[in-house]
Amino acid sequence: MTALCITADDYGLAPAINEAIEELAAAGAVQAVSVMAHGGAHLDTLPRLLDTGVAVGVHLVLTDEPGGYRALFRKMLFDPRLARRLAQRCAGQIERLRELGVPIAFVNSHEHVHMFPLLWPQLAPLVEGSGAGAVRFALDAPLSLSAEGALGAAARLSWKLRPVRGARVLAPRGAGRAGKLSLASIASMIADRDTDVLPELVFHPAADGRCYGGAGEDRRREYELLGSGAVHELLARHAVTVQAPV
Repeated sequence: MTALCITADDYGLAPAINEAIEELAAAGAVQAVSVMAHGGAHLDTLPRLLDTGVAVGVHLVLTDEPGGYRALFRKMLFDPRLARRLAQRCAGQIERLRELGVPIAFVNSHEHVHMFPLLWPQLAPLVEGSGAGAVRFALDAPLSLSAEGALGAAARLSWKLRPVRGARVLAPRGAGRAGKLSLASIASMIADRDTDVLPELVFHPAADGRCYGGAGEDRRREYELLGSGAVHELLARHAVTVQAPV
C-alpha cells in the first residue's frame, strides 16, 4: 500500500461528534468526512466543516430503527418493494445536502447497507446522479466466515450486478471497528493487498466519552489518536501517503 484516505464517519449524529470532526478536518488530520442528512441529523454547524475544505460525502442513513442492518436485511427479504422506498429516502438525503450547499464528493452509508445486493441496484443510479466521484465498496475485503468476509462477498455481488462506471472505489479499513481503532490495528490494516482501489481508514471520533454504538467503543480515544499525529507518523514510517478520495 502506498496511499490511502483517512475518513471520519457519522458527522451529524451528535454535536460532540461534529465538534471532533470539525477540529480534525481543520487540522488536516482527515481527508474526507461522511455527513448524515436524515431527518434527525445535527447539521447546524455544517458551515464550519465546509470552511475547512475537506472532501465531504453523504453518509446515507437507513438503519435508524432497533436491530440495525440485520433487521433491515430481514425486512428486505420479505418485502421486495422496500428497496425502492429506501432509495427514495436516500434521494431525499442527497437532495438535503445539495440544498445546504454541499458538493458531494463520495457516497457511503451507515452500517454499509448500500452494499446489500437487494438494495444496491436501486441506489447505483442515485450515486451516478449525485455527481460523486467515488463510492465506498469493500471489493477487496478478504472472503472469510466473518463480518468483514460477509461484507466483502455482498460488495462483490452488488458491484457485479450494477457497477458504477468511472467512480473511484474507496475500500474501507476499520469500518466494522467503530470506536475501537488503535495504532496496532491500523498497522495490520495497511498491509499490502493486490488491489487497484483506494484504501480508506475509517474513524468514528467524538469529543466526549459517550458510547454511540456497540459495546467497547471509545470514540474519544479515536479522536485523541488522530489529533495526536500518531496515525500520520505511523503511515509515514510505512511510506504510506494520504490523499483525498477524489
